[in-house]
Amino acid sequence: MKHIFLILPLAISLGANDFNLYDAVMSTLDTNPKIKSASAKVMQAKFSKDESFADHLPSVQIFGNTGLETRSYQEDKRVNPTAQTTDFSYKKAELYISISENIYNGGIIENSIDEKNERLKASIYDYRNLLERSSLDVIKAYLDIVYNKMAIDVNDKNMAMFEKILNIVSIKEENGAASSGDVNFIKANVDNAKTSLVKSRARYADAISNYEYQLGEFTSVNTPTQSDFNLSIFDLNSSLDKLEHKNALILRNKAYIQATAFSIKAQYGSFAPKIDFQINGESRNEFDKGLGERNKANALINFTYNLYRGGKDEAKLSRLNAKLSELKYNLADTSRKLRFETKVLNKSVSSLKSSLELTKSEVESARKVVDSYWLAFQNGTQNLQALQLAQRNLNRAEVDYVNYKKNLYIDYFKLLQRTGELLDYLKIEYKQSSKQFIQ
Repeated sequence: MKHIFLILPLAISLGANDFNLYDAVMSTLDTNPKIKSASAKVMQAKFSKDESFADHLPSVQIFGNTGLETRSYQEDKRVNPTAQTTDFSYKKAELYISISENIYNGGIIENSIDEKNERLKASIYDYRNLLERSSLDVIKAYLDIVYNKMAIDVNDKNMAMFEKILNIVSIKEENGAASSGDVNFIKANVDNAKTSLVKSRARYADAISNYEYQLGEFTSVNTPTQSDFNLSIFDLNSSLDKLEHKNALILRNKAYIQATAFSIKAQYGSFAPKIDFQINGESRNEFDKGLGERNKANALINFTYNLYRGGKDEAKLSRLNAKLSELKYNLADTSRKLRFETKVLNKSVSSLKSSLELTKSEVESARKVVDSYWLAFQNGTQNLQALQLAQRNLNRAEVDYVNYKKNLYIDYFKLLQRTGELLDYLKIEYKQSSKQFIQ
């Protein structure tokens, strides 16, 4: 069953058997207990608002009783010293109905409804924030799988190349065309390449463990495949503006501030008079007494006014004002922290994008150098040290390219989360179905 706030669009798959990033995120969100818990909290906030709204509607009560009533009657002994006590019983039936509605209470009900509505908004922003944080966790796990696998391939290819060089140098040593120093030198490079490969495989194993934690399992069906994503680089001012207007944490804090402001307005109603309109009806029938049925109805306007309650209302008002100050300070601190993070991420994305472009050119150039040096080495016109240096440079550039690309995408998705655009990017819709809860 899909969650009440998730309207799932069709994913744009990369291929028939591809398990893309959207698939991974949705696979996790649909089974995450924390998401379901947050969804239940939104429902609680919705019903809490309904409770407050019910206070605005008429209240109708009906109650009654029927049965046998026994009474004792004693004559006045001052009149009759020999007076006796007489017990008698009779059947009785009573029915009462009451309809009441508040006319004026200083805005308590209206402001309470507005308060609960703001708290409902805050709970939805909490829900959205959890969706975003959970999505980021899955994204990182997904990208770690993809790019650590790429790093393994790069290091595996590098080790294979050094082993190939070692074989050639070993043959040359047997023929007297190379020294044992040359062989030992290349063996050191082979060992270094093996160490890098072992580390890459260890990081890949850790990535798989994290991925299994996020998705529950790692199989051929849900193996990550997508390695490229569309990027839209925004200037810093645009990112900061989106942060203030779309970030879930900031919007949640603002909603709590509004909710507390409405609580303060409602509390002022404690110092205002309360006026209720009430209609009462009564029907009584005492069968054995011969009184027959008696009906009574009245319409009343009830008036109450709080004169003194030991300062309880004033203390609550002061507490709410202090709470409002706390929330405003928290908002300022949250905004300052998120602005700093956004600046760092914005700068990181721009820097990594530039580094990626430069490293891509470096990789292409390094490959050409290795190809030319390799051919010259086989022909005996290029020395061993130059070939090994070129191969190490190529491996470093290729590993840097893989790491830059992974870090670029991770920081980009983090930036989207800070600016409130991650769910839109992933095409995860929660807004439409949540609008029914906010009026």
